[in-house]
Amino acid sequence: MQTLEDLIKDLKFNPEEFYLIFREAFEVTYEKFKFHIPNHPARSLFYASQVFDPKFIHIRDITRKDIRRYNIIKEFDNPSDGLLQEWEIYCGLNNEIINEIELDQYWLSKETQLPILYKIAFDYIWLPVSSCSVEQNFSMYNSLLDSDRQNLSLDSLKRLNIDITRKDIRRYNIIKEFDNPSDGLLQEWEIYCGLNNEIINEIELDQYWLSKETQLPILYKIAFDYIWLPVSSCSVEQNFSMYNSLLDSDRQNLSLDSLKRLNMLYFNGF
Repeated sequence: MQTLEDLIKDLKFNPEEFYLIFREAFEVTYEKFKFHIPNHPARSLFYASQVFDPKFIHIRDITRKDIRRYNIIKEFDNPSDGLLQEWEIYCGLNNEIINEIELDQYWLSKETQLPILYKIAFDYIWLPVSSCSVEQNFSMYNSLLDSDRQNLSLDSLKRLNIDITRKDIRRYNIIKEFDNPSDGLLQEWEIYCGLNNEIINEIELDQYWLSKETQLPILYKIAFDYIWLPVSSCSVEQNFSMYNSLLDSDRQNLSLDSLKRLNMLYFNGF
């Protein structure tokens, strides 16, 4: 991996000229951190909410598995026997291979095994755990709790919260174009997420995105790479069978562009 110093040298600059700038930037940032973070009233809650990320529990300090450390979470303040039993199971799942996974998908997979923890986790995994996320979420929550929505039930608020987090582009960074989105892509994403006044009936995705080519040109190109992906095991098996006719023994050196074109022709019946 290329270091920052290597990058500066590659650009024909002297790294020593940047040290003072970086030091000053660090000191300003650290002073800001000391002023805002250590005494922030929500700091302990944000820290505790990380326990629902299995990587946080199973990596490094073994004391992270002590449920008493997280009694800021009201359900952990006086845990039931059932909750303690599930916590012990959860802390013992360190033999699982935990890759990058959406926490909602992880906890959905534990609904049967850890039903009490599953319900608690689904209240806390949506909490932002960085100042940037907090600011973005306060902005989003303004659209939930406006002047006409002051009497929402807790259940309704949870459902709306889940719905709005689906519009967070950071949740989909497994899509390489979303991992470090450009300003243009972020602008188009905001427009796309605001199209909730459109009446979306049963429509072919290719037709939908063709209709957005002018309005959302960047997203349109990305979408056309992904909407063809199969999303069920049955579709995967069928497609592997079909791809055998595309990538046979005489076609092992196809370019990505040629493969895309053949894919389009084949699956559109030409």
